[in-house]
This record gives sequence, structure tokens and C-alpha cells, in this order.
Amino acid sequence: MSADLIDLRAKIDELTDEWLHAKEAQFGKDRSEVVRILLHDIASKEVREATLLCNRLIAKGIIKES
Repeated sequence: MSADLIDLRAKIDELTDEWLHAKEAQFGKDRSEVVRILLHDIASKEVREATLLCNRLIAKGIIKES
């Protein structure tokens, strides 16, 4: 990921905090990089799924290409 980074601040609960500690150990990276990796992976997956769905709906004539 070489794109410009945008600052993010968020409050999390204790369970999520402990999960992130475990992910830090798993990846061997600091928290901000772990969060960046995880959110990027989720965003990439969601965009890919939306693209596939849109292409299928267009192909079946359910929606029109815009």
C-alpha cells in the first residue's frame, strides 16, 4: 500500500483491544500497521464482491450499466 495515508482515530472496546494485541503478535507489526492491513483487506474484499455482483446483475439484465 503506497497510497497517501489518512489519519484515523477510533474508540474500541476491551475485546477488540485484546484481539488487536493478538494480531500485533501474529503479524509482528505495530497496532497502526495491523489496523491498516486489516481494514485494507476488508475494503479490498468488499469492493471485489460489489464489482462481481454488479457485473452479474448487468449481465443478467437486472440492472443497467451506468
